[in-house]
Amino acid sequence: MITIVKPIGNFCNLRCLYCFYAHLDQNHLRRMSNDLLKKLTRDLSEVGNPKVTVIWHGGEPLLAGLEFYQLAVEEQSRYPYIQFDNRLQTNAILLDEEWVAFFKEHGFGIGISLDGTRQIHDQHRKDAGQNPTFDRIMKNIGLMREADLKFGLIQTTTAKSIPFVRESQEFFYQELGLRSWNVNFVDRASCPENVSSDPSIALSDDDLCQVYDELIDFWLASDDRRLIIDELDQFVAAALGRKPRCCHFRGCCGNFSCVDYDGSVYPCDRLCSSPEDAIGNLQESNMSEIMNGDRARKFRINARVLHPDCLVCKWQPFCNNGCTAMRDSNGKYRHCEVRRKIFDRVSLIVNNYGSKGGECDASSVGNAPGDGPEV
Repeated sequence: MITIVKPIGNFCNLRCLYCFYAHLDQNHLRRMSNDLLKKLTRDLSEVGNPKVTVIWHGGEPLLAGLEFYQLAVEEQSRYPYIQFDNRLQTNAILLDEEWVAFFKEHGFGIGISLDGTRQIHDQHRKDAGQNPTFDRIMKNIGLMREADLKFGLIQTTTAKSIPFVRESQEFFYQELGLRSWNVNFVDRASCPENVSSDPSIALSDDDLCQVYDELIDFWLASDDRRLIIDELDQFVAAALGRKPRCCHFRGCCGNFSCVDYDGSVYPCDRLCSSPEDAIGNLQESNMSEIMNGDRARKFRINARVLHPDCLVCKWQPFCNNGCTAMRDSNGKYRHCEVRRKIFDRVSLIVNNYGSKGGECDASSVGNAPGDGPEV
């Protein structure tokens, strides 16, 4: 079972240009109570899964404080028959030696948000005082490396990123020495409030194709089988006839949950902006009741409805109408045509490579540390 937990709701110390929580309250800290944290942990131990993945998210989850996570680990230890896998997605501004030591001791998987080189990152990700953040993040990445604390990386790409796509990938690969990272995209509907104030950040379909082409060209030029750009890896998996790993390809929406600081439970962190999206509340029911309840079942059924165009598409088993939160008013994935083009291009690359005696491999499929929803 995979559960995203937002212990401080949408509260954050950054004001990123594209944040899809920007229209919500990011100025007032409301932390999950200790009693609710204990109940959540107990509920997760009772859902019937021997392994439970908890993704601590935000806002900025470090703002909950180290004591909060010390209590979380202590509560999890009360259920030794459950394997708790803790992961945390952070902007890394608050990381210090104490945080790093704690995460290392307790085996937390850490994801860092970094949008590329200084020039593009500092356009996107400023703090609440509109100050740049790149240097602070790089300093704290250094702390993790000194402690040998492994971390993943998520880059968010906007239309402003297009001139920097290749140099950002080179930066991750050459300067940071990474061999795996993820790339997210911002379009007009993913953060409408931000786009309405700055339309220049939204990627059009043509922009998105250009970004994918840049990523593919970099991937090919690296000639490194260890390199996994997670978004591309899903297309490689499909070209090899394997089921992609990420939820927005698998058609498994509704299998995960997102718990807000007040106990509200949602199907996903992309679908938690309105009380109408909630499928229950831990202060009224337990997690098993909520996940098996009428609202959750109805959501799963609706989320897995395919658009008529999917039924005649050869890529349907590997796409499944994309992310539920990114469908248009007709229920069709907004970037269907882009995705089909990329499926076709990657498939051609994989087939050509195989015909020359090579062995292409989607090495992360099914067993990567990031298995589950994109966060």
